[in-house]
Amino acid sequence: MSSVTAASKVNTEPLRKVLKGAANKEGEGNLEEHLQKLFNFLILHYPGQALNKFEEASYLIKHKMDVNQFLKIKDDRDYHQLVKDLESYTTQMQKVFQGPQPEEGSDDIPEVAPVGFVADLMASSKVWQWAGIGFGE
Repeated sequence: MSSVTAASKVNTEPLRKVLKGAANKEGEGNLEEHLQKLFNFLILHYPGQALNKFEEASYLIKHKMDVNQFLKIKDDRDYHQLVKDLESYTTQMQKVFQGPQPEEGSDDIPEVAPVGFVADLMASSKVWQWAGIGFGE
């Protein structure tokens, strides 16, 4: 006998009566209604994280809070303004980082002086090891 057919033969009416009888102090709802709302919400929005979100969603539903404010259900982002800002910034910064340009009437690009000395840390690693600093293998 498969588990589906065995589960379908179980009488759930006594359990439903118990859940319906478990009402909150204000009498505004019962445990069966709360669990139905909770499971519908979790199945719809968090099918892969239902166990992690169970208590949080239950608390929010119980206290009739707007779940959308607390749990991220949908993600609507408008990147148009961000793209416009980045385009203007990029245009400004291109002027700053532009390399040397050839002088008028000449195709020769002037040489750029070296930026500076960059130490070879691996070559001097023995000195660093004597000081107690190691870079590993």
